[in-house]
Amino acid sequence: MKKALLAVALLAAASGANANTILAGSEQSLQSILDGITVGGPSSVNVHTDQADPDEVWTNTDSGISPALFVVEIAGNASTNSFGIYDENNTGLYLEIFSGSDTTGDDATFSILDDGSVLVNHATALQNGADINDITASIINGDTLYDTGMDFSTGNFGFYLATASNGTFYSIEDDNAAGNDQMVAYQGKGDLVNIAGQNKSWTSGGWILAFEDVLISNGSDQDYNDLVVMVESTQPVSEPATLALFGLGLAGLGMARRRKS
Repeated sequence: MKKALLAVALLAAASGANANTILAGSEQSLQSILDGITVGGPSSVNVHTDQADPDEVWTNTDSGISPALFVVEIAGNASTNSFGIYDENNTGLYLEIFSGSDTTGDDATFSILDDGSVLVNHATALQNGADINDITASIINGDTLYDTGMDFSTGNFGFYLATASNGTFYSIEDDNAAGNDQMVAYQGKGDLVNIAGQNKSWTSGGWILAFEDVLISNGSDQDYNDLVVMVESTQPVSEPATLALFGLGLAGLGMARRRKS
């Protein structure tokens, strides 16, 4: 019994440790993209071994705002693809952050309050059709954000890549067909990166998200370079099911010890 419970606990701890297979593809590889933006490269981040886990559900950090920076998009449908955030419990409730017309170096800022209110900066609010005269401004850490009037079910969110021909791909695996994992995430290690002439430190508070725009189970080239975005002041949320399973295993071990004594 004790051995079985230990196995459950270890399985729970390692359940998300399986890294996605990332191939070079026929275009620029994801590793070369990271190496290319790193000042004095190569990047300290290895795309195969440094994949974040978990990386499905996200939340703002204590700063309350999350700047997003467009890194690169290498896809045949780049002009019609879009990137944004969505309600972790409802894929139909989403906010576009970048559209097909955005390019390397473009930026935006968003915030999801604890009550689910979705706030964005001026440019993004206008981009999404909001009337600047009808939305409420808030000052968060010196940044002016506007309430979109959209409310998510929680203060958490997922990321998505929407394509014109292949559908929409989500950071939450269960929201994709056949539960495919279409996004990988990488936490910064302190490298200095240059994006469209902007030098910035890619610290542990910053993440690079990289999407694959064809279903992994449907002939994807698995290069994960189809949309690459940097987000800051956000962090992944631990998966409740995994934590619960891990807790169950530890609790069972405790019972086994008491029983033995």
